[in-house]
Amino acid sequence: MKKFEQTHQKILQVAEELLAANQKNTVSVEKITTVVGINRSTFYRHFPAYNDLIGELVTNKLLVLNNKPITPMAEMQRVFEVIEDNFKLFQHIVAQVDDFKYIFQQLLFERIKYIGVANFRDINLDSPAEAELIYRTVVAIISAWIENPSVIKKEDVIDFAERHYLNANYNK
Repeated sequence: MKKFEQTHQKILQVAEELLAANQKNTVSVEKITTVVGINRSTFYRHFPAYNDLIGELVTNKLLVLNNKPITPMAEMQRVFEVIEDNFKLFQHIVAQVDDFKYIFQQLLFERIKYIGVANFRDINLDSPAEAELIYRTVVAIISAWIENPSVIKKEDVIDFAERHYLNANYNK
């Protein structure tokens, strides 16, 4: 691995560790560069903007969802597993400035759309508007769980998805 790639990966690693471990709005470019041992100009050669760093972190975490789904519920389970595995990181990102929340939601939207979590009950997904609304609703529900984990639990989100969206033969 070339030095540029090593530095790039080190920045991502340190940023992830700091974001997962610190309170919101306390992870700055300065803090990251100090821990990595680089100057600001090196950071900006790798990430022209802080949002680019956040975007790449989230994208890397969501890439696991690239496989085509077996069933919609199995895919939702994979989405939840990825989020749980990275909960503090995603929670920190969503809790920060609205731009970060938007980045996370947009990337999650693209992943959900890509994997085809789309076999929703009695909804015409041939209509681009309806499909867009369903996908955005799923992202909003997941974001609500991340923002309010003391109120909304993973099981609540799964139960809601089974009852209202997925063809999961809900019989509770």
